Amino acid sequence: MKYSRGELEKFWILNPFIILIGSVWGQFDMVSLLFMILSILFFERKRTDLAIISATTGAFIKIFPAILIPYILLKSDRKMRDLLYVILISLISIMFYVKAGNPLQDIEVLIYSRGVATVNGYFFANGITWQIIPMYLGVKHFPTFFPYLLIPIYFILLYLVKRLNLSIIEFSLIFLLSFFIFYNFVNPQYFVMIVSLFLLLEKRRYVILFSLIPSIYVLLNYSLPYFVNYYYSYNYFSSILGLGESLRLYLTDNIVAIGGFALIATAAYILTFRDILLEIISRNKSPDRVTPSGENI
Repeated sequence: MKYSRGELEKFWILNPFIILIGSVWGQFDMVSLLFMILSILFFERKRTDLAIISATTGAFIKIFPAILIPYILLKSDRKMRDLLYVILISLISIMFYVKAGNPLQDIEVLIYSRGVATVNGYFFANGITWQIIPMYLGVKHFPTFFPYLLIPIYFILLYLVKRLNLSIIEFSLIFLLSFFIFYNFVNPQYFVMIVSLFLLLEKRRYVILFSLIPSIYVLLNYSLPYFVNYYYSYNYFSSILGLGESLRLYLTDNIVAIGGFALIATAAYILTFRDILLEIISRNKSPDRVTPSGENI
């Protein structure tokens, strides 16, 4: 079923989760997402030059659009030109990092601190991930899946791009869902990418599902006045509101509520991952293979 442009826009503009992320929390994610969506739209219009420029620019705002760069280069008819754009935008962006702070420390934080599941040598997890459970249980050492699973999955996906005719959106969704399944930090603001990609595919039920998951997590794990005034949230004994929020969080911010919800959310990631793969396999088995945009091959 195809939805009208206005109906699809409502799922974005009037979405409470998107309003939360876009207006009061994680605004840099929205800016990076803008460049990610621009990159996808340019790519689908055969403008790999503008697509690669957008993806590289977005990656230096927040890293996620970087996952598009190898895909675009793989599909590009002018690989050397587009690679030069990546290098040029990267050099310009790095100059800002060098000017603003300590580039070596920034690289260490990006590659090591966010690439392993430890803080000061001990296992740490945060957000809507099943890995929050061993952390709540006090497990100090736990395997990190990022270098051993996520990175190989990414290269396997690149290998399968042409064999399975993966669209740029399908490619991104499969990797992001793998990220949600295996990474130890799955913050609510990351879901704007999943929501927007499913919106581009006009898959309304997944837009609703991946808007509900982070919204419920925020209700369970955060004091709501935090998003209005920080002091209302943490100065619990200053008002009836603070006392009420303190009691509510005592009931919801614990291993039973958060851990149980994280398991349900992880099941949703896995089932959605399965649905996408089954759709791709079914499409490739059909006599007349059809691209995700509806064109016969």
